[in-house]
Amino acid sequence: MGIRVVDSGFADEAAAVVPSPSNPMNIALLKTGVLCVLLAVTGFVSAAEGDFRVLFARNQEKDRTAEDQFKLAECYANGDGVAKNLTKAKLWYANAGANGYVPAWKRLGALTVKKVQLKPTVQAKQVSPEVAQAKGLELVRFLRQSYGRGGRLDGTHAKVDMKEVVRLVQEGAYMNAVTPQKELYESALGIALEQNDLKMCDFLLAHGADPNGNWRNYMKNIRMYFPHGTEAERKAVRDSAPRGAVVDMGVSDKKRIAMASKKLKFLVDRGADPMMRCTTGRTMLHWFAISGSPEAISALIKCGVPVDQPNDPDEVSTGKKEDRDEARRTALYAAIEYRNVGATQELIRNKANVNYVDAQGVTPLDYAYEVQKSTLDPKIFFPAREDQVRRITAVIELLQKAGAKRGKKSP
Repeated sequence: MGIRVVDSGFADEAAAVVPSPSNPMNIALLKTGVLCVLLAVTGFVSAAEGDFRVLFARNQEKDRTAEDQFKLAECYANGDGVAKNLTKAKLWYANAGANGYVPAWKRLGALTVKKVQLKPTVQAKQVSPEVAQAKGLELVRFLRQSYGRGGRLDGTHAKVDMKEVVRLVQEGAYMNAVTPQKELYESALGIALEQNDLKMCDFLLAHGADPNGNWRNYMKNIRMYFPHGTEAERKAVRDSAPRGAVVDMGVSDKKRIAMASKKLKFLVDRGADPMMRCTTGRTMLHWFAISGSPEAISALIKCGVPVDQPNDPDEVSTGKKEDRDEARRTALYAAIEYRNVGATQELIRNKANVNYVDAQGVTPLDYAYEVQKSTLDPKIFFPAREDQVRRITAVIELLQKAGAKRGKKSP
């Protein structure tokens, strides 16, 4: 099992690579190291910058270690060999911590600005890391068994035996333990958040749970509460549903939006970084644009996320060429790609730059026409093609109305 790169909670299993002189990745790393040493000796870069470049290259390899990730975080946090960037520092501290490098969590916590300060009420024993991990997993599984599966859209939750939770905390349970892949990478805080038990969330946070430690799962269970599409689209779905069909699960859109917004603000107020990125370099705003919920986008922007924050090629660790090719695109491109009319409208309403130019010289309007062309291509299978065409046409109209122009590279 290799070192995971969670990048704000987006878990990605990387197969371990056995170092060998013939391994192309190790050869590339060696070349990078030699080049940096030569540059440092000749005075073209400082020794610190050379060290940073070696570390950065090292963290692009599959055989990286949690300590490598921690050292890279330290560079970003202290500005050693690179411009100081606390957002990237937090991301790499989260990676290192998730992969078992315990000091990373302390450094991450020290960087996190919390509007709500929580004090522990239970004294935990000092135990070995192995015991702490075992107790932490026991806590996760106990909470899952107690709550059951699936969050309740009405905001209620099952009761949990708090005495058992306190016992496990007293016995040194590691609050950031994450279950294996077959158990869906669950954590105690993620389960409590899914179940709308904010009091339990506060208890876990007060005793060491990290709001950035399993960010993807936290945001996934918040995102599920936000209804997708525009109000008109949601109404059309309800109106076209057969009589007796349950299309809103008994909860109004207004109530769901309020619940999801509350949970999002709850996490951010307790130190969650709304600008954390995933392994493709995307922010949560990108993912909310993909899911197509205008209300989710609005809530995230209110938490301080810049509407034009691009995905970052420096943080792409999936190894996929297409992820690097799409580097430096804003959430508006994500909304266009998925033909999300409501998301496009909301981003424009929040002053998204409709004439932004990505690393390939492509503007949002250029990209919209590319998407339209692929949607119309009869060789490509599209379910509900007519609806997809209608949606991308509406997106193009919104962009043009907002003053979007074609780029210099457009045909």
